[in-house]
Amino acid sequence: MMMLSFFRLFPELRLRSLTGSLMLVGLLATLSGCGFANRGNVATAQSRRPGAGAANQGPPAVDVAVAKLGQLQQPQEYTGTTQALREVSIRAQVEGQLLNLNVDIGDRVSQGQTVAQLDDSILATNVTSAESELSARRAEIARLETQVSEAQKQVRQAELQLRQAQSDAGRLRQLASQGAIAKQQAEQAETAARTAQEILRSTQDQVSSRRQEIVIAAERLRSQQAVIDQARQRQAHTVVTSPISGFVTARVNETGNYLQPGAEILKIGDFSRIKVIVQVSDLEVGRIRQGQSAKVRFDGIADQEFTGTVSRIPPAANPTSRLVPVEIVVPNASQQIGSGLLARVTFSDQGAPKVVVPMTALQSNRSGQGRPPGQGGGQQQPAASRQSPSSQPGTEGTVQSAARLGERGQRSGQERTAQGGNRSARLGNTAMAGTEASNRGTIFVVTGDGDEVTVSARSVVLGQRQDGRVEIISGLRPGDRYVARSGRPLQDGDTVRLSILSDR
Repeated sequence: MMMLSFFRLFPELRLRSLTGSLMLVGLLATLSGCGFANRGNVATAQSRRPGAGAANQGPPAVDVAVAKLGQLQQPQEYTGTTQALREVSIRAQVEGQLLNLNVDIGDRVSQGQTVAQLDDSILATNVTSAESELSARRAEIARLETQVSEAQKQVRQAELQLRQAQSDAGRLRQLASQGAIAKQQAEQAETAARTAQEILRSTQDQVSSRRQEIVIAAERLRSQQAVIDQARQRQAHTVVTSPISGFVTARVNETGNYLQPGAEILKIGDFSRIKVIVQVSDLEVGRIRQGQSAKVRFDGIADQEFTGTVSRIPPAANPTSRLVPVEIVVPNASQQIGSGLLARVTFSDQGAPKVVVPMTALQSNRSGQGRPPGQGGGQQQPAASRQSPSSQPGTEGTVQSAARLGERGQRSGQERTAQGGNRSARLGNTAMAGTEASNRGTIFVVTGDGDEVTVSARSVVLGQRQDGRVEIISGLRPGDRYVARSGRPLQDGDTVRLSILSDR
């Protein structure tokens, strides 16, 4: 009966093929069944529509937090081993038997303190022999000085004799010219004057020679004095002292050993400051600079953190591991940091801190979140009121639905062609909108106190994300109170109540 009335209304369908008729009959049967089944679904949708029981639930409970500055990425930690700032190896500078060793490993020593004693008997003998030779050099100089003094006396006597002989020769020459004496006597007087002059010249040469001998003897005396100083210095090296203040880190030789020059006796370390060397990747060393501060922790010293300074960054990396040994110096005034401890170093981050919030504080645009009331955030229309008349049960509604299906089939081919042309443009716009949306978000800021606490949606610019946290570039200031977690979707202007986990 139903089929006959249908074909009376649509005579053009009689020309369809048998296959098309069978498909239409199946479609009509499906629509008829859905029409009858929708009677119960409409009632169920009406009973479950939003807001049916929300009025009795009260304001939603939210976790409120205070915006704070922080670092999203934790600084990388490097490990190294502590060393003394400098370690001195004390060695024997002269040969001899080690008689005394006054310190042991771990003992604290001061600069200039005697730590060992070598046998100096042979060196003392050398000093005595050199001093005897020095005395002989001094006696030689004294003898030469005496000879110079005697030669100077002879020079003075020769000068007197020369003046007397010259005076006699002049007087006799005058008498001989007058004929008072024989000429031979005058000639003898002149010969005696020339002889006295030669004697004077000879004594003067002796004085010069003795003075040169004194100069040479004085040089030998200074050389011998240097030998004595060297012997005394070698003897002084038998008393071994510490060149620095620190602690004994190693004891290499023992009492009774015969040491050659250069033999190691002790090692002393300066622990006023501690040196830590960490291996840094060549990709990370560019972020570190000389003079930069670093935080240093030691497993052997619990609950304490020390501040060090980067003292040296070598320009060359290990060609195999590509690691650069970076040196950090840590003050150790209390002397509580020893050598060989495991050190954990983190370099201070020079980037400006930003506001960091949990990812749960970001609200997505679903169910009208982040929009003012009245702009898509209100209650949705009940399901029954949104249904078209064709969805009502009955034969008339079923026939009208079938008629619309026939018209819709004719338009579908034309619509697919138009939609295919616009699909590429929509995909490009969607990608750009998705990139912009990924850098922005909505956070609900809390205003008010007590029971009258409301929230307001605020758009923020997002930064990096890591471990469930996200940086806020702009839109949220330190000290602002925001919703960190909510049990229900929120809207701008909603009243909320603070949970027990909230920061008050």
